[in-house]
Amino acid sequence: MLGDWHQRATVRSRPRRLLGQQLEQQGLGCFPAELTPFIKHPLLASADPKIVREGLMQQLFSYLHFTDRLEHEVVNRTVRKLADGLAGLSLPQDALLDARKIYCDEGYHSLFSADLMFQIQAATGFRFDGGSGHPGLEFFHSAVSAAEPEARAWVELFFVVVSETLISGSLLCIPQADDVIPAVREMAADHAEDEVHHHAFFAKVCRIAWPQMPRRLQVTIGSSLPRFILGFLKVDDPAIRAFLRRHYSVREAETILEESYPPETLLANARAASRATLRVFRDAGAFELREVADAMFEQGFPLHSRSASK
Repeated sequence: MLGDWHQRATVRSRPRRLLGQQLEQQGLGCFPAELTPFIKHPLLASADPKIVREGLMQQLFSYLHFTDRLEHEVVNRTVRKLADGLAGLSLPQDALLDARKIYCDEGYHSLFSADLMFQIQAATGFRFDGGSGHPGLEFFHSAVSAAEPEARAWVELFFVVVSETLISGSLLCIPQADDVIPAVREMAADHAEDEVHHHAFFAKVCRIAWPQMPRRLQVTIGSSLPRFILGFLKVDDPAIRAFLRRHYSVREAETILEESYPPETLLANARAASRATLRVFRDAGAFELREVADAMFEQGFPLHSRSASK
């Protein structure tokens, strides 16, 4: 599956992405406005362009900081367990080696995210305020802690399967955004290229792991898939709020947040981003369980077909 990794992986084949003087180029920002809904709010429409640029930089740092922490704090924790055969699964030898390759990839993604943040900080003096922490990471840690001890490794694994098979708008949009500085576009393109192969690996792991899990845990974790999807895709409202509070009143900041991220839009975006993920779990047999199919429907992720029972 990752047989050409030594020639293809971006950690082996791509140069370091350098910022240089790119921030000084007219007409280029550091993050796509279309992926930054709060920038489009009427209260910011007439704001000083410096505030808008700062808001886009805050969004970029939120994205990079989340990527940095997700890769080494969540994904690589699970990948290392898979590579060491400690995740309670029986995996073929080629998958054990592929897990080690992905471990290198994810470490590199953490590195180039931090590298770009440090370059921008050195060039601009910008300092990121993440507020109370990213809700997606908080969700992961709370979900693992709340699970029964025998379920925790499975919760970790399937949360990572979700995170590695979602088709994120950021990885699709940023490389094509002509109004974004090249270093950011190139970094996102590098990331996206690796993630195509990670998707295939974790789809395979899901097909192997799901039948090995006790039925009781299949129902519990399968019924939690909507929570995993929405949890991973949570808006980084603490970081957005920290930025908005520098320029607007408490009430204005909350109004901007509420009106920029309506629940129905977030759910629609999650459905779109999770189509490939749901195919992965469908192929693994997760939705053959009536309880899981019903839970998906009840939580806003209707399936095209639901099995009678199992």
